[in-house]
Formats: sequence, C-alpha cells, structure tokens
Amino acid sequence: MADKKIFYGESDYAVPPGETLKELLEYYHMTQKDLAARLGMTCKTVNEIIKGKAPVSPKTALALENIFEPEAAYWLNLEANYQAKLARIIEKKRITKETEHLDKYSCYAEMAKYGWVPATRKKEEKVVNLRNFFNVGSLEYFPDLPYASNFRHALIADPSVIALAAWLQQGENICRRIETKPFSFKTLKSIMPKLRTLTLCTVDIYKNLRDICASAGIAVTLLPHLKGTYVHGSTRWLSPEKVHINLSTRGAHSDIFWFSFFHEIGHIMLGHTKKNILVNYISPGENNISMIPEEMLMEKQADQYSADTLIPPDEYKYLIDGTSDYSDASVSKFAKNIDIHPGIVWGRLANDGHISWSTANQGTRRAKLIFVPDR
Repeated sequence: MADKKIFYGESDYAVPPGETLKELLEYYHMTQKDLAARLGMTCKTVNEIIKGKAPVSPKTALALENIFEPEAAYWLNLEANYQAKLARIIEKKRITKETEHLDKYSCYAEMAKYGWVPATRKKEEKVVNLRNFFNVGSLEYFPDLPYASNFRHALIADPSVIALAAWLQQGENICRRIETKPFSFKTLKSIMPKLRTLTLCTVDIYKNLRDICASAGIAVTLLPHLKGTYVHGSTRWLSPEKVHINLSTRGAHSDIFWFSFFHEIGHIMLGHTKKNILVNYISPGENNISMIPEEMLMEKQADQYSADTLIPPDEYKYLIDGTSDYSDASVSKFAKNIDIHPGIVWGRLANDGHISWSTANQGTRRAKLIFVPDR
C-alpha cells in the first residue's frame, strides 16, 4: 500500500519553473541580462531562478505576468509543484534511510496479521505504514513518544518497548472512536454492581462491558495479545472527561480477565496518577527492579482493590478458614452465594496457594472466555 503522500513510482528529478522561463527567453529572443533589467534584479538572481536555486516569489510572479503571457498564478503553481516534488525526493531518501530501523519492529508481521497496518514486504512501505500508525513524521522520533518513557519493565519478563507502544497505540486508535459520557466518579461507583455481575455472563461480555463503562466516561478496548508485551491491561487518562482501559486477550480465563479489568478500575477508583500510562504486566510483583516504590505501591493497591471487589475479604476469610476440602460443590456454592463466576474463586485459591494450579485447571473450573477482540 503506497503512502498517501509518497509515491515510489515517481522520478527522482524535479523540474524548476526556471525551465519554462528559459524556454520563454529563447522564444522572445531575450537574454537573462535583459530579463534581469526588466525585473529589477541582478543577473545572478535570474540565473538562480532558472536553475531552481532561488524561488519564484509572488512579487516575481506578478512581474513575470507583465513581461510574458502566463499569469502570476501559473508561475506560482509551477513553483509550488517544484517545491513539493523536491520535498518528496528528499522524503524518499529519508524513508530509505529509516529502513535501517526496521529490525526493531519485529512485531510488524503480527500487527499486519491483526490488520493494524497493511501487509507488505517492501521496506519503504513498512516505514511509511509505521509512521502513519504511530502518527509520527519519522521513526527516528519514536524514543520521544510518551509511551516510551512510561513503561515499567518487569524483571521476570522484559517487554519490548516497541511492541508495547504498538499495542497501546492501537488501543488508543480504537478508543478515540468510542463515544462515552463525561467521566464521573459517582457514575462509576453506581455501575460497579453491574460490572461485577458481568462475571457471570458467557455471551456478549465485551459489548456489555464496553457499554456500561462508556456511561461513566471509560472507553474499554480489548486487543489480541502481541508477542513481547507480557501485558494484561493498561489505564490512561486521555482527557479529564475520558479514561481509556486497554485489555489483552492473553490467558483470557475468567479469573485472569476479570482480575485484570478490576485492577485497572482500581487505578481509577483510587485516584492514581493521571500523567502516566499505568501498564499492568503479567508478573511484575516483587521482582520488578525498575519500578519506583510509589509505582509498586499503586500496583499493590490496584491488585488488592481487584481482589476485594471480586471476592469480599470477609467472605473469602470464611471460605479458607472453614474448609480445606475444596470440592466443585463447595466452590460452586460459595461462588453462587457471592454472585461471582466459580472460575474466579478457583483462580484465587490457586494464586494464594490453598490449592495447586493443576487442581484449579481441572476440567472447566477456570472457564476460558471467548472474545472477538478489536482489530
């Protein structure tokens, strides 16, 4: 797919307005010295215009209109086309040079698979497509993007900054098309019971989730997992009236998905920073050596908020204190009593070490959710 601005099939030669001017001088049997005298210019300036080294200014175009038949607009149009062609020639060279950066964008094929960028094998087209995707004038500007400075790298799984940026950028591209009400803490608090009840749904989960959140000023997007991101979700304030929650389909078991979602809701409810992009990695935990104490605290607080929202602390304490024999019947009964999907309980028990993950994964205990993610 060719870029809307750059056309690779064009020649690498730009014809200056001076070529037409030179032909007119020959037609009128006029020398450059004669023309310079009529224009009130030096011979050097006229020569530079003819060679394309000096532009045809509006003043010069009006003067040429008096000397020759073509109107001023004709000369100005020739000059504009010449400058545009020169710019495209320079830009083509820049694009060719930027292909040197493509090794960093190993996620391009996967992005194309999901339809985020056009599929192509041509390096120059990849550069242009990536520029358009990230909304930058050059791939050299990528380190200056806000995404690049706001990632928190987990020691256990070192993510790709570029893959993460692509994942977040696609979420934002979709998010901006989602209409939401102005953000309201009051509304968010009022819809929490509805959001929690969604954990019991098996169909239209994402549609219902997005519609309910939109009423509180939160745009929710759900994207396919991109290799190298190691991410469950992210939260970002796009404006004082709109929050963006971006979720991943990776490991979309009921317990993982809903814990991740309410983790992001926790950042909002707890009033965490509106300046940075809060990225929830798969296993940041205690091993994250690059997170500052404040960030670690926010992540722990969001985790605790999610855990307590899904399973009230008093109820959970009653469950783990009351039995060590976690059967399907007892877990299902407990889940029903607190209006939550049993898979969430199984996941919590395994995560806290009360049962093994092999026990939690038996049969359909940890239900795998089926989504049609955004593309």
